[in-house]
Amino acid sequence: MSIAYIIKGINSKLSKTEKKIAEFILENTTLVKEITSADLAKRAGVGQSSVIKFIKKIGFEGFTDFKIKLSEELATKKSIKPEFLHNNISLDDSICEATRKISFSHMKSIEETIDELSFETLEAVINKLEKAEKIIILGIGASSLVGKDLQHKLTKIGMVALHDLDFHVQVTQAVCASSKDLILAISHSGESRVVIEALKGAEKNKASVVSITGSEKNSIASLSHINLHTVNVEGTFRSSALSSRIAQLTIIDALFIGLLKRDYRKPKEYIERSREIISKLNS
Repeated sequence: MSIAYIIKGINSKLSKTEKKIAEFILENTTLVKEITSADLAKRAGVGQSSVIKFIKKIGFEGFTDFKIKLSEELATKKSIKPEFLHNNISLDDSICEATRKISFSHMKSIEETIDELSFETLEAVINKLEKAEKIIILGIGASSLVGKDLQHKLTKIGMVALHDLDFHVQVTQAVCASSKDLILAISHSGESRVVIEALKGAEKNKASVVSITGSEKNSIASLSHINLHTVNVEGTFRSSALSSRIAQLTIIDALFIGLLKRDYRKPKEYIERSREIISKLNS
């Protein structure tokens, strides 16, 4: 496991002083392998003893041991250019390293999304969901899977929610939405052509539009009355929407729990009745 990955993995548990050391090492890896612990301490603005403690905290016997490992890593990077499967996951990673990197990426995506989330806006969306006669969910690809999850959750508590995997049907449902309905559009890029055209087609009927996108400024957000956005921790070149999907699901779950908190008695009755029938069918 690389030194950078070890440091990033414990970043949330570091003190302010330790974070200064971590940031300096991550941003100046080539320089660090050439200087002493005293030099590093001076440049990072901390005490030399703090540097030594930090080095031991990340698993090294001392600063010399740390520099040797760092030099080896840098030499390997120079001689081998890894082929990346997704973000910082390369073909050279063991399944253990790849799994840990995925876990770290997911946690970072959730934490940063929640840190940026406006809970006032979240409450406003819950209000719209609660009052809507019908909820039409738009989304394609990975976002469609998230949309299906939301549809399932809303249906469980007696709400009328529609999401079809066929984008032709999604467009038709959006165009037929009334002013009493809510359209919820999900798109990490915020530039899904299908979703954009569906929203444009629905404008005449004056249905409320809520979107969940990967940033606040995009075409879908501009066509929405309310936008919730996730933080993008994935690079431009990605093989699949791993972390963005996790962040979207986090917001979906928050909306679902928010609805349950409004009046749990009726949803609880629906859930229990469904559970009883499904239990009979499985027996």
